[in-house]
Amino acid sequence: MTMPYTEDAPEERIRQELRSLRDRVVGVYGSMVATSDGFLVAHDIPRLEPTRIAALVATTLGLARQATETTGRGRFRESVARGSEGYLAVFAAGDSAVIAVIGTNELNIGMLHYQTRDLIKRISDHLTRFDGGWRTTTLPHGYFGTSGDPFTGR
Repeated sequence: MTMPYTEDAPEERIRQELRSLRDRVVGVYGSMVATSDGFLVAHDIPRLEPTRIAALVATTLGLARQATETTGRGRFRESVARGSEGYLAVFAAGDSAVIAVIGTNELNIGMLHYQTRDLIKRISDHLTRFDGGWRTTTLPHGYFGTSGDPFTGR
């Protein structure tokens, strides 16, 4: 059964979380949540193409997971890259999702790490709402516990 889009839809709750992160952490330009396979779930990124970034962030997640496991550092949690114009931080949100934060050179990395601890938990909770009959066209078949047809649940 397909549910109509409402303000309480998981994507909107996630979008609100991402907007709030920008308000709480100095230097956050934008952020997004994507599946580990690179499908966009929600974003708060102005003037950039979020679907392309989602695919690149999923690749970053995959490489970082392999690197931490191969070097015996355990399960991947986060990766921060710094460029000449700012930062890209990638955080694992469970096994099936990734949170990416794009920051300016003024990004307060310490505050970002502090704020993302609880953010990851809240976003993971919102993602579980994709279970139990709720479906979206932004997620491919089989994500977050779906089975059968992603629109009918059969």
